[in-house]
Amino acid sequence: MRYYGCKSKLLDFLSEGVAKTGINSGAIFCDLFSGTTTVARYFKQKGYTVYANDFLEFSYSLARTYIKNNDYPLFEGLHGIVTGVNGSIDNIKRVIEYINNLKPLKGFIYENYCPAGTKNLDSPRMYFTNDNGMKIDAIRTKIQEWKDSKLITEDEFYILLTSLIEAIPYVANISGNYAAYLKHWDPRALKSIKL
Repeated sequence: MRYYGCKSKLLDFLSEGVAKTGINSGAIFCDLFSGTTTVARYFKQKGYTVYANDFLEFSYSLARTYIKNNDYPLFEGLHGIVTGVNGSIDNIKRVIEYINNLKPLKGFIYENYCPAGTKNLDSPRMYFTNDNGMKIDAIRTKIQEWKDSKLITEDEFYILLTSLIEAIPYVANISGNYAAYLKHWDPRALKSIKL
């Protein structure tokens, strides 16, 4: 994920530091400013019991998906809605395919972060193309509808939300954070969003 403050380049350094303490896998590891959960995921894979914390809601979604969750989602509540959902671990692929093919929707992202939705501003915003903005809105809306209707579990909700969060930077017209958009379309921003 393109995110300022991501510690992926520090993983070897952190691992060496932890190793020097003599604390081995199986011990508790706390990532108190987890952000993208890169460090927390790394130490979970090394066998530590990981606690992750951050103030940002997107970080909670990532931690809920990558740190708390240890099982494949089955999406049993979507049987009959998403073709092929049958209680197997392959259901995630079917659900993602369904989500990727939703009809676009003009919603919050479109209205606030896309050129057509902000055309009344002196400088219309170019965070996302109109098409990607509508796809993001459609996906986010559908995930929330399924959660509110109890068709998906809390864990399944966060897995899908994290999938969306992880896909967005690949079509965002930004340099690395969302404080400003680029004034011309970056080629990656012109690609269609896919989870």
